Amino acid sequence: MIKMRKRHRENYVTLGSRTVGISQRQKVLARDAILWLLKKHPHSEEDIAEHFGLPQDLVVMLVRELERAGRVVRTPGPRPLLRAQDPLGRWGCDRNLQARDAR
Repeated sequence: MIKMRKRHRENYVTLGSRTVGISQRQKVLARDAILWLLKKHPHSEEDIAEHFGLPQDLVVMLVRELERAGRVVRTPGPRPLLRAQDPLGRWGCDRNLQARDAR
């Protein structure tokens, strides 16, 4: 009988020169959780880090990725807040759906 070992490899996210103990799957889940929070109300990066108990630099990295993807926008001001960007709102699709449902 041949025993085979299952190889388990965890991919860790790197922040600059150091690695953070968060896998790629956890990174995706953290991004989704940040989007969920920002859809409710605008928050700052500090508020997001405090809410989820994540390191500030990890939240900054995740928010930058979301900004590049166009999912999050930063409001101007002395204390910039982040809010979720509605991709369908640019074309008025949500207004069309609301008008259709009102009929």
